[in-house]
Amino acid sequence: MPRAYNADRALGEVEKILKLGRGGATTNDGVSNIRSYVTGMADTGCQPDDPVREFASLAADQWSSMILLVLRDGPFRYSILHRLVGAIGVTDGISQRILTLKLKKLHHNGLIIRTIENEAPVRISYSLSPLGYSFVDEIEHLAQWVIGKLPEIHAARASNSDESEK
Repeated sequence: MPRAYNADRALGEVEKILKLGRGGATTNDGVSNIRSYVTGMADTGCQPDDPVREFASLAADQWSSMILLVLRDGPFRYSILHRLVGAIGVTDGISQRILTLKLKKLHHNGLIIRTIENEAPVRISYSLSPLGYSFVDEIEHLAQWVIGKLPEIHAARASNSDESEK
């Protein structure tokens, strides 16, 4: 069972870390954003399995976001989905085990619909739920932001890689 979020403990740890990191000097302005974030987490009953954390993780997860983007043009049966996601991924493909785990997590969070058709053999297909469509829209907004910032990103990477070689 996940332990309850303890805002007082978290704020105490934040204060301690910032005092150590700044030679003992902290200002209220220096922790106001963190304090606001921590108290907001406490107000909403944040738990380790909080939807904000899970959905941020799903958006950042290569395979989950890829599955969702592919399912926008679905529904697809498992085998077709496996081949499509593997074909457009940046690595050699997704294993059946990982695809199954990702589909379970996406279904658990209400982003996809799993449909079982009672035919011989049984057919299972996956499609986006209404919540999934709206989540994919947000992933696309993030992708567009990244595309718009590519020159800055490439410049930062070049600059930072030069520094790490020194």
